[in-house]
Amino acid sequence: MSDPLTDTLKGREFSRRELLRMLGATAGVVVLGACGAPSGSTTTAGGRASTSVSGSAGLTAPSSLQSSLSVLHTGYEDPNWGHRVADIVAWEKGYLQEVGFTEYDELVIGDSLETVLGGGVEWTAADTDGVVIAAVEHDQDAVWLACMRDKEDLLFGLAPGVRLEDLDESSAVSGGEIGTRGELQAMKMLEELGIPRDGVQWITLGGGSDTRIAALISGDLMGSALRPRHIAPLEEAGGTVVYNERQTVAQEGYVTTRTFYEENRDAVTAYLYAIIKAKQYLTDLSRKEEVIDYVVARDFEMPPEFRDAYDETISNHSPDGGFEISEMDLIFDEMAESGEIASGIDWRAAVDLGALWDAQDALGLPRRPETL
Repeated sequence: MSDPLTDTLKGREFSRRELLRMLGATAGVVVLGACGAPSGSTTTAGGRASTSVSGSAGLTAPSSLQSSLSVLHTGYEDPNWGHRVADIVAWEKGYLQEVGFTEYDELVIGDSLETVLGGGVEWTAADTDGVVIAAVEHDQDAVWLACMRDKEDLLFGLAPGVRLEDLDESSAVSGGEIGTRGELQAMKMLEELGIPRDGVQWITLGGGSDTRIAALISGDLMGSALRPRHIAPLEEAGGTVVYNERQTVAQEGYVTTRTFYEENRDAVTAYLYAIIKAKQYLTDLSRKEEVIDYVVARDFEMPPEFRDAYDETISNHSPDGGFEISEMDLIFDEMAESGEIASGIDWRAAVDLGALWDAQDALGLPRRPETL
């Protein structure tokens, strides 16, 4: 029996095998769909959305920042517009054309790290901890290039009808998988609220955060760590968010393979230049409607709740692709504290900031961090 994946924009279904064959990708690459393309663009086999232009849109960039590639094949795991908004703006404002790209090409993919390692795309974003562990502990060909998102929401919710004072040693709560950084964060949140770690029963539910929110709303869990998207459905069901803080941490980064990076350093630097320039443009939140128009033109959904969350979504992005060393250390210190990894992992071995620094220099931005 076939396992169809749907090209939602064109209404055509391809089997998983057909998609992989058309992409020429290795096993393990899963294509979930494609972002839409504006008028005048083309959608190639496999649902890959691309847009082509002639010339450089009248813009200039340092001659040293010209890509030898006309296109960088990109893909992001999350189908939400916020994951690729900088790329879209970089194309629409002409920043990619400025550095020699004549086509913008993107897929919505399955596992981002697996896909870039398998050759399905040349550029993606992935959780920083996953990239470092893959490169350092499993000798995978991944390299972390720059920070995509540098904000992390710490949220904990209670089931409908449950109050903090109702929690006791028989209360089932979850922070994700047992013995992970996520669970440790949930424990710390409850501690700040006066609930000791051993004052509740910590359990694991398969299926991730969406499974946890369903269990929380149904009352199978009395408390759980949340994602921002879970706040509205929880409150609509009568539950409460009892902890809501945001911390700055280098949680997600732009990634390619080290092989591709070494062979195409100019293209990687040029692409970083363009999307960081777009990130700088995005920091002016008064441009909201203009940016939403760009996103909607590519057939991404923008319902009222997405519009309402626009400022928060943009503020989650590192505006210069940079981070502070302490913001990287925090991730791996907490992972070691939870027992998820051994202490002292050399995260720097998975990171190369040469292209980031060149892009920051060209844009007149301070290098952040100044050194590794």
